[in-house]
Amino acid sequence: MNSSLHTVNASMIISWLVIAGLFLLVIFQYREVTRYRRRFNRLLGERLGLDGEGRAPHSTQSWFVGELMLPVILLDTAKARVLSISPGAREWLAGLGVYRPETFIERQLADNDGENLSFRELKEQLSLRHRQSVSFIDQVELVDDVGRTRRLAINVTSLPLACTRGDQLLVFVSGVMSETGDDTAFQKFYQLIGATLTQPSLPLALNSILSALAKTTSQPVSLSVSIYRPETDSLELTTRRDLPDALTDPLKTAAAGYGHGVHATAAILDRPVLQDLRKPNDSVPRALAAKMMAAGVTFWASWPVCGLNGQLLGTLDVYGNRPGVIDRLSGRVPLAIHLAAATLERHHAAREVQARVQSLERQALFDHLTGLYSRGKTEEAMRQAIAHAQRYKKPLALAMFDIDLFKRINDTWGHDMGDEVLRSLANRVRQTVRGADVVGRWGGEEFLLLLPETRLEDAMLVAENIRKKVEDCIYSPVPVVTVSLGVAGYQLGDTPETLVKKADEALYAAKEAGRNRVVAHTGSGYREAAS
Repeated sequence: MNSSLHTVNASMIISWLVIAGLFLLVIFQYREVTRYRRRFNRLLGERLGLDGEGRAPHSTQSWFVGELMLPVILLDTAKARVLSISPGAREWLAGLGVYRPETFIERQLADNDGENLSFRELKEQLSLRHRQSVSFIDQVELVDDVGRTRRLAINVTSLPLACTRGDQLLVFVSGVMSETGDDTAFQKFYQLIGATLTQPSLPLALNSILSALAKTTSQPVSLSVSIYRPETDSLELTTRRDLPDALTDPLKTAAAGYGHGVHATAAILDRPVLQDLRKPNDSVPRALAAKMMAAGVTFWASWPVCGLNGQLLGTLDVYGNRPGVIDRLSGRVPLAIHLAAATLERHHAAREVQARVQSLERQALFDHLTGLYSRGKTEEAMRQAIAHAQRYKKPLALAMFDIDLFKRINDTWGHDMGDEVLRSLANRVRQTVRGADVVGRWGGEEFLLLLPETRLEDAMLVAENIRKKVEDCIYSPVPVVTVSLGVAGYQLGDTPETLVKKADEALYAAKEAGRNRVVAHTGSGYREAAS
């Protein structure tokens, strides 16, 4: 019995020692990863002109660097050595059984007469392409640390950055693509990187990504990209490849959330989701699942597409009739997602810039309160109208008007009511004049009306019509609102300044005569319009 007890105690001690050893190994590996991450951060920071620790706002880092968990390697093609490896690359290589990555990479890229691309050839390509993207498929016969041998097709896409110097090159390793087979489709797929990121058309860029992804498999597969619309919290089908027509309408829009589709579920969970539609599930409505199976789709996988700061941009979806098709594509989807994210972010940025430019243009052209032309736009229209009148000997009239006793309205009913009166008056005047006439807010409660090809007498009739329309309008709780108008006709030699001055003097005469009236500047005096 004592012998059995000693055996049990010895087993327990050995077990605890093994657990302690594994724990120490994990701590060691964590320290190693941390050390190399700091080293890579420092190198990247030096080349970005940042501080020694590589600290920088997240927006200054490119999407393929991210949080340094993507497989990124910094090479020196002149010295034929590896400068730094990101934790993501170390984890990726460790999954292949490579635990000494620097030695492995330098051996694979050593200058030799074999088919593999060498440091020397990479340097030559980099020089010839003037530091443009270099994409290639490298056939590698990998002997890992435990003696296993595999022949693999590994895609390597070099992305030269302005932050690297001389012969240094930042390399993004996309992953193991296949163990055998034709690599032409893979080569074309990764050559899309430069083309996609510069494609101005969003549908064409996304369609190129889906087309290249589809060509990397000989099995029938359907693909689509849906864009997330934050204003409606929904996904909108934007681009599709070989998706049955019967599924276009059912997948056109979906609320982002569980139960509205696999893509809606992936969007809300922020992780890839694979669903066998033949099995009962809560992520796909029964009616939609039935339509998809009737169209020959039994498996649906969706990956969320996110931006640099983690915001949801959309989803990339793969549809098939066998899970193996999706499994074979899953290794190629991550780079397609990166390309889609870069494309969508560029598209969103372009839309934001366009919206901002349009907003600035509108602010320059229109008054934000009344929607009438701004003073700057009105002055420009006046210069053009005077030039037209001079060249073609056409009549031109100008009316300047303002609201009588507007300060009293603001003081009695407040500035909000004063703004409402300005808006109502602007709408009433806009409805009264012709399409060719120009109405602008000149400043405060003062407005200017430009009447092309209109004689002074006709302009006085238009001004009187405006005066009556304004007086008849109801501005509750303000009991009555009136305007005074000064009218002037263009005479040979008039400039914008002199024409405005004549109209302004006529307006002043209308005020002096008791307000709520139209007075014209005749050149030799003033004449009041008949009411």
